Amino acid sequence: MKKILTIFTLLFSFSLQAQDLRYADSLYDYKLYKRALEQYQIAADSGNLTALARLGHMYCDGLGTVKSMNKGMSILRQALNKNSAEANAIMGEMFLTCTYFNINEDSARHYLQLATKMGSGRAYRTIGDFYLRGPEKTRDYIKAKNYIDSAMFLGDAKATALLAYIHSMGYGVPENIDKAITFYNLAIQEGYIEASYHLAKIYHYRLFGVKKDLHKAMTYYLLAADRRHGAALNNIGLIYEEYHEYITAIKWYAAAAEEDYYWGYYNIGSVYQYGYYSNIDKYV
Repeated sequence: MKKILTIFTLLFSFSLQAQDLRYADSLYDYKLYKRALEQYQIAADSGNLTALARLGHMYCDGLGTVKSMNKGMSILRQALNKNSAEANAIMGEMFLTCTYFNINEDSARHYLQLATKMGSGRAYRTIGDFYLRGPEKTRDYIKAKNYIDSAMFLGDAKATALLAYIHSMGYGVPENIDKAITFYNLAIQEGYIEASYHLAKIYHYRLFGVKKDLHKAMTYYLLAADRRHGAALNNIGLIYEEYHEYITAIKWYAAAAEEDYYWGYYNIGSVYQYGYYSNIDKYV
């Protein structure tokens, strides 16, 4: 009986950790970084290593807090020492960009391979994306798709969106926009809101031969705008401007500008410059 109670307690603890992590991730997606940081800390204090790794990454990026590479790396090392798949995947990503360190493909490969052995979808996706869109000499579309397929199988929503991109561009597979749209919709269902922005653009700008459909474009833009996606906010303004609804357009441009999206500022200026609506001060 005591053993059963112990197992139940552990399972309940893991369930709470997962809920804390999902809540932190949702706050992060809504760009509520300060609250996300607090929730990652709570989940990390409960023993969630994925939360601990993401907490370290936020300190490195200065999201929701003052940027501190020293503190961020200290937290990431704690997660690494506990064999966190997420921490290894993050370290691998960091060595593939010049944002944090000098680019070092060998170090990136080391951490990413460790992460894939631990079943990290993020690591599989990062490797696949490197073969897909990395330096030209390293591109291999077949390898890219294989790694990204594995990442999607492991539940990585960004990988699902990358498969949509692969099928829309015909990289290593026949170009197929219907498959691309299917994968984008699947990525949205999995919680990757960037996919809704890409899908909206397809319908807005008639990409890949798809018929223009502003109703569908608006529907998908609004999904992204709900997460404070600057480009989506701006493009909703563009649609309203197409219908000469300049006051409403200005409000959406202003919302984009609040997210530091450059074209939001530019489009407000354009409306003012060309005299589409002269009394915009009270809307900006």
